Amino acid sequence: MRPDDHDTTELLARVRTRDPEAVSRLFSLVYEELRGLARAQRRRWEGDQTLCAVPSLSEK
Repeated sequence: MRPDDHDTTELLARVRTRDPEAVSRLFSLVYEELRGLARAQRRRWEGDQTLCAVPSLSEK
């Protein structure tokens, strides 16, 4: 489930106050979004079909 802009803005404001719960939640949301983008990009690649999205995300 993707958060709406208001939720993300609220999380960012809470991160600025060093709220550890907000930091953890924001990290999780960003990580899941990046995994989804990596999977989508991987589907467009040709060639070696043994690669998966997670290592390509972790390389950055």
